[in-house]
Amino acid sequence: MLEAFWNSAWLSALTAVLGVILGAIICYALIGTTPDGPFRNAINAISGVLAQFAGVPLAFAYIATMGLNGVVTVFLKDSLGIDIYSSGTWPYEMPGLILP
Repeated sequence: MLEAFWNSAWLSALTAVLGVILGAIICYALIGTTPDGPFRNAINAISGVLAQFAGVPLAFAYIATMGLNGVVTVFLKDSLGIDIYSSGTWPYEMPGLILP
């Protein structure tokens, strides 16, 4: 039980730090754009949608794209011959949980 709690706390802290770093980079990139420009409007629209995209919808979208029979997984395997599951089921382990 303590290991599960530690893994949950570690995942939360790691994704929070990565989110801060990525958000700071995007905000810094937006400083040089015009306030009503298309790039800033697109980032604002994407941010508004993604801010509400969490929980069950996020889990479903992740599994539907990166799961064993997900869209990206099947495309990579059929079109490019890349099997992302050749070394195990990483999307369901700690490195894969950081992605969504």
